[in-house]
Amino acid sequence: MKTLRPFALPLALAASAVLGQPASAAIITSLSGGTPVVIPNSNQQNVSGPITFGPGITFTTTSPTARFGWTGVLPQFQAFPWVGNPAIALNNVESRFSLTFATPVSAFLGQITWGTTNYAGFATRMSAYDETGAQLDFIDFMANGQQQVAKGYYGFSTTGAGIKRVDFTNDFIAVRNISLIAGAVPEPASWAMMIVGIGLVGGFLRRGRRKAALS
Repeated sequence: MKTLRPFALPLALAASAVLGQPASAAIITSLSGGTPVVIPNSNQQNVSGPITFGPGITFTTTSPTARFGWTGVLPQFQAFPWVGNPAIALNNVESRFSLTFATPVSAFLGQITWGTTNYAGFATRMSAYDETGAQLDFIDFMANGQQQVAKGYYGFSTTGAGIKRVDFTNDFIAVRNISLIAGAVPEPASWAMMIVGIGLVGGFLRRGRRKAALS
């Protein structure tokens, strides 16, 4: 045991630090227990934001013709028209809109549709990013002029609250019927690691105090 003492604190800190490192996001098509997010029925077009809605979600875009809270027909989505539920949409090529969360979330899901035209070889894509701006994962809906997946519900999930921003990029893409999970309870293995880490830190500090008292 004596040979381990010099490493007790580093090991404890390393064990505890694992809890703060979100894993790469996984792609999901459903979200059990998600909280629905209301997109305001505002029918705004040619809007750039920022617009904050729901539980601290901020919408921004690089498109001059983006639509927010749109309930009518989206002109470039005639093959899959959406009418009724408010949507957020790009209506311009080589653009982006972002949903940034005031507090990172552990899961995001939305109903996604996109146009059938794929411009300039850019992928029609949804991406998730963490607080540092690092990309966690992405989904290509259109690439090289070909549809990659069927239209429907798509999103991302992490084992911790690691998703800070979700981007929707390239051309005609829209999302509605959003749901979120704001945070995640650590898994049993994570709890065990945290308890071990706290125990090691406490033991190291106690030994340090005893040595100081004896000296």
